[in-house]
Amino acid sequence: FVLSSTNAVSLSSAGTTTLVGNQLALGGRTLSLGGFSTAVAHTLGAGDAIALTGAADFSGGLTLNGAGSSVTTGNFILSPTGLTISNGTVTVSGSGSVAAGASAVQVGASGVLTFNSSASPTLSCGAFTSTGTINNSALNLVAASGNVSAGGTYSAPKTNGTIRLTGNGTTIGGAAQIGN
Repeated sequence: FVLSSTNAVSLSSAGTTTLVGNQLALGGRTLSLGGFSTAVAHTLGAGDAIALTGAADFSGGLTLNGAGSSVTTGNFILSPTGLTISNGTVTVSGSGSVAAGASAVQVGASGVLTFNSSASPTLSCGAFTSTGTINNSALNLVAASGNVSAGGTYSAPKTNGTIRLTGNGTTIGGAAQIGN
C-alpha cells in the first residue's frame, strides 16, 4: 500500500517483477511502473494512477473505476487480459500501445480512452465496446478481432481514428460517427 510519499513512487525492473497475492493499493497516488507482470486482478480507485516506465502485463485484468483514476502508456506496452474503463482515463501516448490480445476492452459511460501521440498509437483487442468518450487528438488504430460497438462520444477529428476488424464473422455497430 502506498500510504504517503513526498517523492515519486516507482516499481520497475530491467527484467520482470512478478506480483502474486494482493493487488497494488495506490491510495489515490501515482505509481511509475515498468518491467511488471501479475495475474492478480487489479481495480484502480479514485485518484489511483499508473504511469508506465516499461512494459506492464496485467493478465488478471485491469479495471479503472474511480474518479481521477488513470493509466498512461508513454512509450511502453500495456498488456491487460481484459481492460474495463468504467470511471477513469487510459491515455495511449508516445510510441506506446495497449495489447489486450483476444480479450475485451470496454469503455463505460464515465470512461475515457485518449490517443494523443504523433507516433500513431494502437489498441489491439478482442471485442471493443464503448459508451464513453474516445479522444482522437492523433492518428490511431483500434484493431479488434471481436465485435465492435461504439456509442458515446468519438471526438473530432473523427478521421484520426481507424477501426480495423480482424476476426471472422465480426460485426461493427455505432451510435456515433466513429472515424475510418
